[in-house]
Amino acid sequence: MNIDNLPLFFTFHTPKINDCVELTAEESRHCLKTLRLRKGDFIGLSDGKGAFFVCLIDGVVESRCIVTVKNLYETQAVSPKIRVASALTKNAARMEFFLEKAVEVGIASFTPLKCKHSERSHFNKKRFEKIAISALKQSRNLFLPEIDDITDFHVFLKNHKETDALKLLAHKETDAPLLKELSPNKPEIIVLIGPEGGFSDEEIQEAKKLGYLVISLGKNRLRTETAALFAVINLK
Repeated sequence: MNIDNLPLFFTFHTPKINDCVELTAEESRHCLKTLRLRKGDFIGLSDGKGAFFVCLIDGVVESRCIVTVKNLYETQAVSPKIRVASALTKNAARMEFFLEKAVEVGIASFTPLKCKHSERSHFNKKRFEKIAISALKQSRNLFLPEIDDITDFHVFLKNHKETDALKLLAHKETDAPLLKELSPNKPEIIVLIGPEGGFSDEEIQEAKKLGYLVISLGKNRLRTETAALFAVINLK
């Protein structure tokens, strides 16, 4: 059986071999109505933690698809783990686009930041999670990133004060090293992306004191979501 050809679905639980799994209502509709799969067909199932479960459709109970886990394939996360913390854009769709592409490329977590110059101070976490799951299934990247609640910039710095990660802050400074010229040697990288108005001087100085390296993404002025995606791609 070529598992690459199996349609991939998502589960919030981590089953074991021979376990029965009930797909969510949304996944069941996609499986039974859209793809018209039936009892006896095989599907793939991901828990977002690196596992690929080969499952057999056993039947339908009250419009829910019931499957049995027949086999398991595990993959290892690719180093480094990239954690993106970014201000949100005024247009929510732009950050949704970033998240979709970042999941396809591979990130470990995403934290929306509330900065001094932020244009947006709230977001729909459930929608972001739904977009991330959809991108996981489309790209067959078996690792779902953690999506945090919106976090104040200063609180984020405090929460990650003791981490041994390589900590980067993207800002256009004339003497800042270019991101693409770095040779990261840490298993974990945190990159901070500011709002359209940039980080405030106070925010930059606070981050520097806590070990963040200010880096430049290049000579062009990038939008927030472009800067975040550019950073992810260049750190992979």
